[in-house]
Amino acid sequence: MRELAGRLAALDPDAGEAVRVIAYFDRLTAERAGLEALVRGAAVLAGSAARLADPVHGVRIRGEPDGRRVDGPARTPVPPTTDWPGVPLGPGGAR
Repeated sequence: MRELAGRLAALDPDAGEAVRVIAYFDRLTAERAGLEALVRGAAVLAGSAARLADPVHGVRIRGEPDGRRVDGPARTPVPPTTDWPGVPLGPGGAR
C-alpha cells in the first residue's frame, strides 16, 4: 500500500494523500481501534478538531489536531451544536 501511495503521489499528490488516509483508517480498523482512536486520528489528519457525539449512548469524544482528547464520555445526552459540520448516523451508517 505504501508503494502504491508513493507512486500515486508522484502522479497526483491529492490522490496519493487520499490513499494514505484510507490506509491509515484501514490499519486502525484491522487493529480494532476504539472510537477515541478514530476521532483523534481524524483530527490529526484533518489538522482540525474532530468530534463524535452520540446522545443515545452518552458518548462525546473530541480530539485536537495534536492528538489530544479534550473531553470524555458525557454522562447525560448532549445535542450536537450547529456550528460543527456533521452527519447524522443511523444503525446502518450515514443517513
